[in-house]
Amino acid sequence: MKLHGLLTVNLGAGTLDHVVNDTGAPVSTDAVGVPSYVASFG
Repeated sequence: MKLHGLLTVNLGAGTLDHVVNDTGAPVSTDAVGVPSYVASFG
């Protein structure tokens, strides 16, 4: 499986460690609304 153009954004609660399967930067309440992108996975 290949994934392209992925992102995640923190909208004010909790923390996400990665966008997908240990890939991508974390997002937290320290930077609400700032996305973490992964251009391609897989």
